Amino acid sequence: MKESSESTRRWAGANSGGSRSLLIAASLLMLSGLAASTFVWRPADLGRARAVAASEPKRYDLTGVVMSVDQPKRSAMINHEKVGDYMPAMTMAYAIKDHRALREMRAGDNIKATMVVTHAGEMWLENVVITSGAAGR
Repeated sequence: MKESSESTRRWAGANSGGSRSLLIAASLLMLSGLAASTFVWRPADLGRARAVAASEPKRYDLTGVVMSVDQPKRSAMINHEKVGDYMPAMTMAYAIKDHRALREMRAGDNIKATMVVTHAGEMWLENVVITSGAAGR
């Protein structure tokens, strides 16, 4: 019995300094690696993924009549019908990101477009299609 307790004391004494620190460092590294690899796959992160999806822009079909076009401001005043359950019928200015549509639109044109609304409240029209031109065009 004496022998084994002496050898245990010797082993513990010899390994108490650098080896213990090395063992702790290796354990921490392994745990941080596990945490990093499991972080992506935890079901709790599904909420984070849903939050990102919620922050994606929302898109709505819009039908209306062009009242005016402001080329320098890259916008058009549109008198539109009700937009889904998002917005009542009204007349308002929209940014137009499509250069070609902006050049072709004229007051009196009937259009269909996709209204894009970001989480931050920005709005613009994309995929603008002139369904019928203004009279005399």
